[in-house]
Amino acid sequence: MNIYHLNCGTFDPVFGLLSFGENVKMTTHVTAIDTGKGLVLIDSGLGLEDCAAPKARLSSFLRKIGRASLDPAETAALQLEAMGYSRDDVTDIVLTHMDPDHTGGLSDFPKARIHVHKDEFQDFSRRNTLLEKERYQPLHITNGRKIELYGQDGEKQTWRGLANAERLRNVDTEILLIPLNGHTRGHSIIAYKNEEKWFIHAGDSYFHRGQIKSGRAIPRSFKLYFLFTSFDKGLRKASELILSRFIKTNPDVTIYCSHDPIEFSELSGR
Repeated sequence: MNIYHLNCGTFDPVFGLLSFGENVKMTTHVTAIDTGKGLVLIDSGLGLEDCAAPKARLSSFLRKIGRASLDPAETAALQLEAMGYSRDDVTDIVLTHMDPDHTGGLSDFPKARIHVHKDEFQDFSRRNTLLEKERYQPLHITNGRKIELYGQDGEKQTWRGLANAERLRNVDTEILLIPLNGHTRGHSIIAYKNEEKWFIHAGDSYFHRGQIKSGRAIPRSFKLYFLFTSFDKGLRKASELILSRFIKTNPDVTIYCSHDPIEFSELSGR
């Protein structure tokens, strides 16, 4: 398989300016997997319509606090086209969760199936709380989209000590959706295999490598941004601990999150 690591949205949080002048930019890490029969995306990043109409499609938090770059050149659609793919080559998109910086690009791939945990899709659809009304953007998913929900009745497995892993349906490549909530109620991490090596896209289970990898200083801006975007701080801390322990017992697996620019640079070469 060919694996591509794309930054589909740069953020320059205002928290950085409030933290003793610190100004640390964040990426939005989208992974594109060429299976030979099409492309599978892990998350979709910000999309072209978000860049064109941010007030209608993005939360005020992302625009004013996160300070999204809104550069069309960073969208998955234009990056994949520049690599020689068409948008129709994207057959499936699996979501770690449904915050707008992870779902905005869905509109650019209207034919792709969406794979997501049922609890996440339920909260996205209902938007019962003030936090959910702020974070979830209904314009990102139009009626009639093909959606595969996970976490219901079905075949589950424990994968390397992580419970309730489910293989993506209707996808030939071995890709696993594994619930790990805290950032949102239905947040998941995504495991995939390239040749003999396993990778985990951890979404927003953590924002900075220092949260799960010892000996790494965590910038204040990352701490503040993460604090304000966690659904359940206790579950979020538990998720960090699970990943920290996982790294120690599974050193052959490469784990990366959505927003750490160093992790993105190491995997993408950019």
